[in-house]
Amino acid sequence: MSRPELDVRFADLVLDRMGAITGELGDLLAELESTVEPELAGWTGEAREEYLRAKREWGRAAERMPGCLERAREAFGELAGSVFTRVKTE
Repeated sequence: MSRPELDVRFADLVLDRMGAITGELGDLLAELESTVEPELAGWTGEAREEYLRAKREWGRAAERMPGCLERAREAFGELAGSVFTRVKTE
């Protein structure tokens, strides 16, 4: 196996794992919400507001993750195409 093929396979593995982690994080955040939110009534107002602020932030970050992964896949595809073309012409 040539070095470019190895790099392509490794990058595919990394991107696939990133996709799996994205899903796992979504599941983890949903579990956190279902565990914590029933108890919010017993929290101080300040603690409740801090939790809700953090939840909004992690929600926005989680929403961006699939797009980031897609951009990483596109960028890798462009790089792999460039490397393949260069290796093929050498």
